[in-house]
This record gives sequence, structure tokens and C-alpha cells, in this order.
Amino acid sequence: MNDCDAKVFSEVKSKGSAFRVKLDAANQNSIQKTHILFGATGSGKTTLLHLLNEDQLIVQDGDRGPILKIRDNSIIPGIIGHSVNSETSEPNLYYNQRTRILYIDCPGQEDTHGWGQDLANAFYCLNVFSLCRSKILLYIVSEYEIQSRAVGFRNSLKQLLRLFENHTEELKNNCYLIFTMKIYIQDFSLAIKDINLDPICMEFLTLSLPIIE
Repeated sequence: MNDCDAKVFSEVKSKGSAFRVKLDAANQNSIQKTHILFGATGSGKTTLLHLLNEDQLIVQDGDRGPILKIRDNSIIPGIIGHSVNSETSEPNLYYNQRTRILYIDCPGQEDTHGWGQDLANAFYCLNVFSLCRSKILLYIVSEYEIQSRAVGFRNSLKQLLRLFENHTEELKNNCYLIFTMKIYIQDFSLAIKDINLDPICMEFLTLSLPIIE
């Protein structure tokens, strides 16, 4: 391992330790359920976090049309990205006292900041899934990932199953597939059937996953 790699691993370890302290503190709440938002960078996880908690977002004019922004006084964390760069570098934690649900907005897969951030993201996700109780994984996929022969979706699904390979049975019983940014595809259930997936991925999708559009 060279000095650069050693520095990256040291930073990941430090970030992981700091995050575990935050997660332990969040778990002290009277939590009924934990909802984990997981998916590729840019799939709309942070936007969904705010919508699920009825946070009023601001619509503004962007370079390529209307965009959503978070109010400055919002108590829910996160930044909604509108560029090619990933915004969430560590999980956003939000406990809704009314519903008693802890929401965890995980950093996206295929992060634009390189392998060091990808390694940190994997560490975060494994800690979240291992340490949280009564959890549901909201696996978020955008329409963009289904287009272009679904290369993005296939890669994302493989990474999901590889990352949680020691939690496969638990994942099957506590995972929902949520499609976002729907424009052209009318029925995602039909679109999935046309995708050439390996047997393990197809079994996971067809036998285990409720689909929400």
C-alpha cells in the first residue's frame, strides 16, 4: 500500500468512527422503524427524504428547466444536487418525532469523487444496515438508469447484492424498489422484464421486491 492509499484508508476509518457516534446517538430515540435510502448518485434520494417528511421544497429556474431546492430554514438535512457531481458525502440522518421513523439518506453508488469516497460509502451503508433495527431499505432507481440498455441499473443492482451479500435474506424481506424521475416509461414492472439480468439479480427482483412508481 502506497502513502496515498494509506492516507485514504486512514480518512475512511476516521469518517466511519465519527459517523458511528452520530448513528449511536440517533438510535437513542424511540424509533419504530428505520428507512434507509439507497441508490446511485443522482437518483433522487435526498429529494425523496424531504418529500417523505412533507418538507415544502422550492421550485426555481435552472439552466435546463425547473429545479428543486431545499428551504434555508428546513430542519431536514441534505443538499439536492443539480450538477454532474455527487453532493452527499456522508449519510444524512433525520428522526421524525411524529412518525417515530429514523431516515438515513446514504451517499450514492458510483460517487463522482473517486474510489476513496466509494469505499467510505460502502462502509457507511454496511454500518447502517448492521446497526439499525426494524429497518426497511428503499432502493431508489431513476428512469435514466433504465435507459441505454439499463447498464446503470444492472451495475447498481449488482453492487447492492454484493454489498449486502451477508444480509441477503433480510434484504429480501425488507426492501422496496422505488422508481424516480419518471418521464417516458409508463410501467417499470414491464420495463424490468425486458432487461437481461443474471439469475441472482432476476430472482431477487421478481420474487422479493415490491415496486413503487
